[in-house]
Amino acid sequence: MTLIFDYLDEMQSDIVSLNTVELEQKYFNVCVQISGKDMAEQIKNINTTHYQELLGEAFTKAIKSSLDSETKAIYFEYDMDNNWKGTYYLCTEYYPLSEENDDWACEWEESIAGPCLLEFSNLYDNKGGFNNSLNIGVTLYLIARTVVVFREIATKFNINLPLCIAYHDQDPIMRIYEE
Repeated sequence: MTLIFDYLDEMQSDIVSLNTVELEQKYFNVCVQISGKDMAEQIKNINTTHYQELLGEAFTKAIKSSLDSETKAIYFEYDMDNNWKGTYYLCTEYYPLSEENDDWACEWEESIAGPCLLEFSNLYDNKGGFNNSLNIGVTLYLIARTVVVFREIATKFNINLPLCIAYHDQDPIMRIYEE
């Protein structure tokens, strides 16, 4: 059985070393290998344009709020079990990935609601999960596509704060950018 957590550790490295096109292509290929080409194509064909627009609007609000606060990191968390609902957290503490301590993410001063992504949520509810290889391939590619959308938004801004993303209860939290 494929261990999703090994892939998630690898994805953190890939976030740093690959561009968004390469990152999405890699996890498309992983999904093809684990869950089949039809499933990978189904995920790839989900249009995320509207989600990206709404995520960008909420990110703009988070950046503006961070300028007037003691924010040390912006953390985006989405809940795979709750309509892929996302929230930005303006965190007053931050530790780099190398310290292996993500308790800082619980120390936030403000939260800003982000959008849901029902198409991802429905696919995850019906075909995703962590309990078998078929489910894992689907889940990995959904996570990768979410990371790609967030990273594409983040690159449009010149921000000097760590940017992080994770699904609810993910450990460790993925770093998109560290100072």
